[in-house]
Amino acid sequence: MPVRRWPLAPLLALVAWSTVHADTDTDAATVEALDRRMAIAADYLHRSIDASGRFVYKRGRDGAPLGSGYNLLRHAGSVWAMAEYYGAMPQPEPRVDALQRAARYLADCCLAPPAEAHGALALWSRPQVVGKPQSDLQAKLGGAGLALASFVALESLRPGTDAEHRLLRLARFLRWMQRADGSFYSKLIPAEGGRSNRWVSLYYPGEAALGLMLLYEHDGNREWLEGSLDALRYLARDREGPGPVPADHWALIATARVFRQDADALSAALPEVLPWDQSRAQTAGEASEPGASVRQQLSSHAERIVDRILAEQLAPPEPSCLNGAFDPDGRTTPAATRLEGLIAALEFLPSGGRRARTELAVARGMDFLSAAQITAGPNRGGFPRVSPVCGSADRRANEVRIDYVQHALSAMLGYRRYLEIRGATSAADASGSGR
Repeated sequence: MPVRRWPLAPLLALVAWSTVHADTDTDAATVEALDRRMAIAADYLHRSIDASGRFVYKRGRDGAPLGSGYNLLRHAGSVWAMAEYYGAMPQPEPRVDALQRAARYLADCCLAPPAEAHGALALWSRPQVVGKPQSDLQAKLGGAGLALASFVALESLRPGTDAEHRLLRLARFLRWMQRADGSFYSKLIPAEGGRSNRWVSLYYPGEAALGLMLLYEHDGNREWLEGSLDALRYLARDREGPGPVPADHWALIATARVFRQDADALSAALPEVLPWDQSRAQTAGEASEPGASVRQQLSSHAERIVDRILAEQLAPPEPSCLNGAFDPDGRTTPAATRLEGLIAALEFLPSGGRRARTELAVARGMDFLSAAQITAGPNRGGFPRVSPVCGSADRRANEVRIDYVQHALSAMLGYRRYLEIRGATSAADASGSGR
């Protein structure tokens, strides 16, 4: 399939955070190009919602559906990304109707209360639904976190859709799955006796922390803020030490949402001996955890993740078609997820070398990702498993799966927001300097 590239503006010009030197014309051109790319990515996902609300999960190069497997976490993540995009870029009512149908599919097929947790709702990966009829029934922590995120976003689009209080009940499930130290059980498997950590997911805790944080932003219930903070504090403690940290983009996204909150609210959600920031640390007494403040603890954890991701990005002398990728195979989703995390981190990274390196990495990564998007044919708007620019021997290189598209859409939307904020700040500074 021929690949047509819509050139993004010269992204390598966007190297350092500087409202003085920010090129507003370049940013505006980049935003315009991102808008076109996001529109066709969202259109791909919209076209993939069938009459039942289920997505066409995976397509081949010719657009034909592939396989019978299904992943409910990726369904929920796609609903969340589309709802976030629709919130930023209002869509016609029929499109929101289709998105609501996709959310209703999750609720109708797979939301049900676990016997052990009163008043809670879990997202069950039912064997027949996911195409694994021999598997045990199970509810995944990450599924509940992403379902909660998607339902919160949809409620923001259409207030009043949460008539059955699914938001509250999904959050109760997440808190029931959380231990006293802030960690989580990964799954609930009734056939194995209940909550299980026989298999541990890298991403589930960050997904759960994000879901709880989004619900806190929606209803202001401090319990959800407490749960999100506890989860991120646990990850920070667990990953202390000289060893490498994983490229946990969900933790970065959740941390960015935490840093948006009011400092007094964050302090109130922590035990009294744990100050949120340095100014409180001086009067809070002896802390029971290392570090001067929780803010510094979460910042240090996030910065280590950022450093890990930056170290993974490919650069010359790699083939030029791989410049900006994050793995030598040129896969699109490792790039998109890492970009999601780095863009979220730009909300709170202080000025300096790490921030400049992050901005450069994001610019290069977005250029790589944009070149991979399919802009013509039956999969128009989608993202294949592997960028077609270099060519690949991977037999799955041309498949398009909903999560490949979802993560790319989320990364592009995050980058657009970042450029808008930078442009607004630059304009405000220019206006002020003219007085």
